[in-house]
Amino acid sequence: MKKSLIAILAINLCYAQNVGINTSTPDPSAILELNADPPEGSLITGKKGFLPPRVGLSGINDITTIPNPANGVLVFNTVTQGVDPNQVFANNFYYWNGTNWEGLAYTSLVEEAVKPRVFYIESNGNQTFTSADMNIATGIPSDNLVTFTIPMINVKNIITFNSANSTFTANVTGLYEFSSFVNYNPMATTTGVPSNSYQKRAFLNLKIQKSINNGTTWTNEIGSRTAWGEDGAGELKTAILLGTPLRLNQGDQIRMVISNPFNSSGSNDHCGAGNCYIAADPANNIPTSKGLIISLLDFNIN
Repeated sequence: MKKSLIAILAINLCYAQNVGINTSTPDPSAILELNADPPEGSLITGKKGFLPPRVGLSGINDITTIPNPANGVLVFNTVTQGVDPNQVFANNFYYWNGTNWEGLAYTSLVEEAVKPRVFYIESNGNQTFTSADMNIATGIPSDNLVTFTIPMINVKNIITFNSANSTFTANVTGLYEFSSFVNYNPMATTTGVPSNSYQKRAFLNLKIQKSINNGTTWTNEIGSRTAWGEDGAGELKTAILLGTPLRLNQGDQIRMVISNPFNSSGSNDHCGAGNCYIAADPANNIPTSKGLIISLLDFNIN
């Protein structure tokens, strides 16, 4: 009798079309239905949720934590590991798409992806530079830091600004876009020459530099060059750096500098009739003296 009962149960299990947990009537369309309510007659109160397998992936290409994962395997990742673009983030669902682990997209993540992440800082103050700052007889021309005080916009805190040394630290690894401007007067005249007769010319490099060692060394990453013609090199002119992409890792530092691209000579020296300067000119509808926009274009949402 005992053997017959076991055989009957085994046959019923083999031919079962679906399975229900905490329900005796699982939906016919589901192979498995989980009911959050406790079983009838149970002393347990309150509903219960589904707890998926929890693992600590090492990156999106991890095939060690779960060897030979089947296409569609779903896990809840518990750690942030890996390096962009192969990084995985803690407290997120991931599924194996046949090639790598893919994070599930939520409404909140989609909203985060479409929201602009922008940093903007500007100034209406003057900043002066001496002849020694801008002119050098031989060697590499000096880089002169463009200084700022207080950011105006920092959506999602993508940048940390250090007002002590006017550096900008990336808080998020990703692809950024930089654009900037300075209103600069090279004062490229000779002492004693009338102010309405400028006989020199001038050039200015406007550059974005990056440091990956906390400011110990800086490398040129983005730049533009502006020229002042003869008889006009004693006036404010806007040097512009058009929007240019640059990939940064979290912790990389950025600064903005200007320099005279050429060694000192009689025809292109700056500050000949006094200090050169960055300035605003409200009387001529130029309310700001300098500005920098940093936009985060592409990044991993965690």
